[in-house]
Amino acid sequence: MDYYKNADKLCHDYPRYRRLRGISYKIVSEADFVEPVTVEEFKQYAYIDFATDDTLIEQIIKQARQQAETYLQKSLGVKTIQMAALECPDNFHVAHGPVATDARFAGDILKEGGFELSITYETDASFVNEDIKFAIMGQAFYIYQNRDRFKQDSSIVNVHDGFKEKLAPYRNVTWP
Repeated sequence: MDYYKNADKLCHDYPRYRRLRGISYKIVSEADFVEPVTVEEFKQYAYIDFATDDTLIEQIIKQARQQAETYLQKSLGVKTIQMAALECPDNFHVAHGPVATDARFAGDILKEGGFELSITYETDASFVNEDIKFAIMGQAFYIYQNRDRFKQDSSIVNVHDGFKEKLAPYRNVTWP
């Protein structure tokens, strides 16, 4: 597994190196976002042949996709994200990539850091592959099957057993 690690840039004691301080990410827009899994794909995966739950299925697919994005620390579609940092090192791997064409980035890497940064960038959907789609469909099916249990007891951890295992090879581990 190839994890992106920024640990070598976080805790430098040397004054000449910038370190990471006060970073935050905010999703500005999801206007052009298209879910990586359609309702029809999910219904075929789950052997559902009726249309009464289509609205519920859309919401469940969105929830499963958001869980995948949170775990992966990557965007699975087109979004506009604003990153703010008090201090940021050079060659920093940002969360929520891959970044669409932007001269300040090389893939997910912010080439030049700085002080009091406020950068708005757009992600793309090139990261989604069949493994990720099947992980989302598996998680969505798990939520669909157990939707009554989750309503009754919100303390239940609602992550399918194989969900993280399927997504682990694609995970972006950035701190914080």
